[in-house]
Amino acid sequence: MNVQRTQAFWRFDLKAIVGGVFLGLVMVLLVGLGDRADTALTGGAFPIFGGVSWATMMGISTLLFGQPGGMIAGLIQGFMDIATGASPLAPIFPIVNAAGSLAYFLVARRLLMNRWSHHFLAQVVANLVGDALVAAGLYYILDLPVDVILVSTGITAVAGIIGGTILTRIVADAAARSGVLD
Repeated sequence: MNVQRTQAFWRFDLKAIVGGVFLGLVMVLLVGLGDRADTALTGGAFPIFGGVSWATMMGISTLLFGQPGGMIAGLIQGFMDIATGASPLAPIFPIVNAAGSLAYFLVARRLLMNRWSHHFLAQVVANLVGDALVAAGLYYILDLPVDVILVSTGITAVAGIIGGTILTRIVADAAARSGVLD
């Protein structure tokens, strides 16, 4: 299904803004649970569950509601993680989320987003940008060694790209088919 051609990517209409806020609240729940699981399992050093849910929600919110809707969703989630202390990396999440959404947007606005490869490419770019910023947080906030950071961000990027591609495509196609965005 071709989501991009049916909706403008720069959208300031009420549906896009409210959709961004709504998906931001959903993102708070899903990414927050992932971040808490990552913190419980690895002290936040390997944000895999949070990374997959982040990649998925960032892709969906940006794809369905464009900008600034995708950025609004990410900012809501990032600031809520700071407020709730969901992760030791929370202080960088608003920046990571905004940058990831913009990176996804820059790829998705140029593609039809009707093939797996399009979703994959958008996730690769967004995850590389987001995980590079997370790597900075792992270094400056958690004071992890560079070799651990490379393994952590590498694993998280691969999981986020694969999981985010699959889940974003499935949800975006289902939303487009359902007509809920019309």
